[in-house]
Parts: sequence; structure tokens; C-alpha cells
Amino acid sequence: MIVYSEVLYSMKTTFNPTIKNNLLNQIKSKKPMLLENAMIYQDGMFKKMNLFLKDGKIVDLTKFNPDNTTQFDIVDLQGNYLTPSLVDQHVHGGLGYDFNTANESQMRAMLRKMKEFGCGAILATFIPGRADVLNRQIDIIKNIMDDPKDDETKIAGIHLEGPFINPLKSGIHPLRTMMPLTLENAKKINLNDVKIVTVAPELDKGFKTIKYFLSKGIIPSAGHSVASADLIKESRVPLITHLFNAMSGYHHRLPTIANEGLENNDISVELNTDNKLIHYGTMDLVAKTKPEDKFIMISDALAGASCNEKSFDMNGKTIYIDKDGTLRDENNVLAGSNKYLGQVAKDIVENTKIKFADFIRYASENPAKNIGIIDKHRIAKGTSPSLTLWDKETLEPVITFEV
Repeated sequence: MIVYSEVLYSMKTTFNPTIKNNLLNQIKSKKPMLLENAMIYQDGMFKKMNLFLKDGKIVDLTKFNPDNTTQFDIVDLQGNYLTPSLVDQHVHGGLGYDFNTANESQMRAMLRKMKEFGCGAILATFIPGRADVLNRQIDIIKNIMDDPKDDETKIAGIHLEGPFINPLKSGIHPLRTMMPLTLENAKKINLNDVKIVTVAPELDKGFKTIKYFLSKGIIPSAGHSVASADLIKESRVPLITHLFNAMSGYHHRLPTIANEGLENNDISVELNTDNKLIHYGTMDLVAKTKPEDKFIMISDALAGASCNEKSFDMNGKTIYIDKDGTLRDENNVLAGSNKYLGQVAKDIVENTKIKFADFIRYASENPAKNIGIIDKHRIAKGTSPSLTLWDKETLEPVITFEV
């Protein structure tokens, strides 16, 4: 079955509306379909190819015009980009809501909006909170995961950004929401669908809790931390949460968590994609320094994404949205982003050395591998992926659909 979500927001685009209408009609008809003249993402690059879809899967790819197309209805994509849909492993909400407080209806509205911006899967990401509140919200997410809707971004699991973080690097999060990093506290939270937990390793005596997470197949990610580089090595964490943000900075003599995240080729790093949080030059530095499969782009989008208000609540704290889209609290502390991954592609490509194919690797392929859903985000014969069609001029997502 093929399902879709089309972009509903206003954008300047040169995309031929005939292509869009033809593709929408074919998706809805569920008939065998040949998408020809597409620039398809494969193996870190774009190749001009044809894609055959039938019975809910890709049945063939070819670089040349095929001889036998009688059983397929043809849609000419005219050289526009076709990629696996985006995977955001660190996104908190939108439309004025976040996963810590939203009810099921509000969460589903958030997921519909995320899909409009090219996101096929996410980890529902929590800010720090009490165990009973987290468990209540985790139950709601479980209901959504058990009953996914065609027009919604799929929830592939949960990312707990805290509550096990260092108060010295709390960032925007109130101190009252944090918990000591102990095995006893970890076991208070329903971890069944948790894929990532952000922790400050320096608070974990003997790394007992980190080892517990690893034993359960959960990724412990170092973040909101003042850990040294040596301590990060000793903890054996495989991931760093939003590198450079809310942690000790890179130091030329006394290596920190930031040094280790940048320099250790065995550790994957998340990086914020909003240039108000990370300078474009720093994005280039990470892309140049890290192995290509260890760089994961995230949105870190908060309730302020796609929100028409001038402020929103976050853990009892008012977060203000500046005219330029910057999110800050009353003390001028930066919060996360008000942009989803699908909204930053063109800015990144135009202002860095990162090409669009690189962006897809970092924002789709790598996070999909990291959280174990790569088969839904890989264009290959026999797969049933989630796909996004992009305008080749504006690099904006036009339609996201599932095979």
C-alpha cells in the first residue's frame, strides 16, 4: 500500500504541478507505477534512474528506459530528487505542543506536520521530567506506535534527553526536573520503546547505569555534560547528543567531551542543523572531521516549530520566539530550534560545503542505521521504503509517501 503526505505550507517553488498531480493520482490509485527520470539517492550520491513500484515494494531500478512498461503507469519526475524520507532522532514537538505534555490528538497533529516536511520517522524526544510523567506520556506514544496513521510520521521509538543530565550544563532545562543517574532511577522509567537515553557519564559511578542501558539494547548518548575526553572513552558511550551544545567546549590542552566527540572515529555525533545553534562553518568542520557514517543531523525542534505564537511553555518555563526564529528564555539562554529537518536543507547546501546527497546521508541514512530502521529508508530492489520527492530547485519536500 502506498500512502502519502503532501506539503501544505506556503513556499516558493518551481516544481511542475503536473508532476505532483500525476504522482498523487498514482499513489492514491495503488496501481503499479514507474517513476522515470528521477534523481535517486543511492550509496551517498544521486543517480538518474527509473524506479518500479508494485505490490507494496520496489520491484526494479534501471538507469535506462526499460523496454517493457505496459503493466506500469508512468510518472515522469523530470529530474527532481527522490530520496529515503528523513529520520529525526531528536525532535521534541511543534504546533505549540511537546511530547512531555501533549495528549494523543495533539501528538498526532505534530506527526502530520512533521510528515509534511519530509520526515518519515522520528524518535519522540523527551526533555527531563518526573518518572511518573514520563511513563504516562510513554504510554500515549505506545498507543500511537501500535496504531500508526497513513498521513503521520512514524514513531520508531523514544529518546530520553535526560532526566539524567548534569545540572552544570542544564541549558534550558529547570534543575527540578533532573534525577541522579543511578540504576534505581533508570528502572523507574518504562524503557521498553526507548532507543536513546542522553546521560552525563561523569554522574554514573562505575558506569553501572550506562552498562545497564547497553545490556537492554538502548544507546547511552553523552550530553549536557562536563565529562573529560578520557572519561568519555572509559564510559564507552557510542553517541554524543547535539555536539558542542550544552557541554564543555573544545579545548586545545584539556580534552573534553567535545574533543572526544569530534576526534573519536568510533563515536557517532548528533549535530543541530539550525544555524542559530551551530555556525555553518562548524557544520563543515564536523563533516570534514567525522567518518561519513558517524555524522547524524537532528532538528532539536521544540514546540515552537510551525507555531504561530510568540512564545510557548516548556516544563513550566516560557520560551520566547524572536522575530528571526531564535528560541530563548527570559534569561536569554538559547533553547532548541523552530525548524524541522526538511526546512533546513537548502540553507545548509547554500551556506556550507555539504552537498544535498550528504545531507540525505546525515539526516536519513545514518540516523536510520543508528536506530535500526534502515530497511525503511533504503532504496533498493525488494524494499518497501518511505520516500520523499524534493523540488530540485528549492530543495523543499513536496510529497512524502510509503511504498
